[in-house]
Formats: sequence, C-alpha cells, structure tokens
Amino acid sequence: MERKLIATSTEPDLLFEAFLAHLKKAAMSSIVIEAATRVYKNVLRQDVFLKSAKNYLTHPIRVAANYASMLGAVEADDVVLALCHNLKEHLGDDFRSIPESDLPDRIKSQIDIMTIDRSQEKDRNYLKNYYDGIENHSSNLILLKGLDKLDNAFIWVLRDLEERHWQIMFDFVCPRVAKVDHELAVYIRDLTDYVIDESTKKDLRNKFQSHVD
Repeated sequence: MERKLIATSTEPDLLFEAFLAHLKKAAMSSIVIEAATRVYKNVLRQDVFLKSAKNYLTHPIRVAANYASMLGAVEADDVVLALCHNLKEHLGDDFRSIPESDLPDRIKSQIDIMTIDRSQEKDRNYLKNYYDGIENHSSNLILLKGLDKLDNAFIWVLRDLEERHWQIMFDFVCPRVAKVDHELAVYIRDLTDYVIDESTKKDLRNKFQSHVD
C-alpha cells in the first residue's frame, strides 16, 4: 500500500518508461507498444492536457499497466483506451478534436461511455444506469472501470471523502466486476474497507508525507 502511494508522486515520464518496459517484457507486439508511445507523446504529454491534469497524469499510466496485465490478449486499442479513459473528464468535448490517427472514433465512443456526468454523480438512479451502460458494453470495459476505481481508492487515504464514494464501490462497482473477475472484486472491496479506516489513513498519510518531504 505504501509503495502504491509513493507511485502517485512518481514523475509521469519515468512511470511511462516503466510501463513500456513492462509491455516489452511481456512480449507485447510492436503495434501495441507503438500505439502506447504515440498516444502518450501526441495526446497525454501535450500542453492542453497537462494544464488540466499534470498532477493526475500518473493515474492513467497505472490503470493501463494493470489493465494490460489482466487481459488475455492485449490489443493496441486496449492500451490506448486505458491511457485515455479520463480524457473527456479533463478536456470536455474538446477531446473529440484529437486526430483519428492518435485517438480513433471507436475509442472516443468508449470514452464517452466511461465518462461520468458529475452533475448527476449523487443520483443513484443515474449511477445505476451509468454502470449498467459500462457493463452492457463489454466485460473488458467494466474490468477497466473497476481498475480505474481501484487506483482511485489507493489515494483515498490522502483525502477526506464523503461516504457516497465508498458506497459506490460496494453497491455499483464490486457487484459488476465480480461477474468478470471475482478475485478482483474482493480485492477492491477489501482495499476500500482498509483505506477508509481512520487509523489506517493517519498512518499512511504520515508515511507518504515523510516520503515527499
């Protein structure tokens, strides 16, 4: 857990190089590696994204690394989607102007499905429909969403959040992820229980602060 927190403060370029090394070690095709490199260089590292998400850039890299490690066969689209899954949330509809050569329309459509409407995020009926939409699209997409939420949970110890955030994990995320990967769903639930414990939060916050200092 402590190592995961430290990873959130890692320089994005260093983390991405480690991700590429992981892909190469896993004998991923050159097409996958080239697609990941292209979208990182041409999209994620561009000023328009960094201005809004520089401190958040390590998140999609971590999510992409976990996603690639869990898929049986990794395609270029899988890696690009994982790296870009939160683009719309940061850029709004401007993300549609990203060239097709860097971000194909078929991936933009999946990003649309994965992007939550923050104005309705407290509405449980909306949340049910939102997570149903992800699950109904494909098992891979709900798996990716589960890994996205899992990565978010690692940094919850650094924040004071409303109860609804972890209730979303228990009520909407875990039951759907369990249909695809039961062990992952159990891990997400257990981690959520762990990071919302006040004594755990205090201890991990102190350790993280000593690292960044």
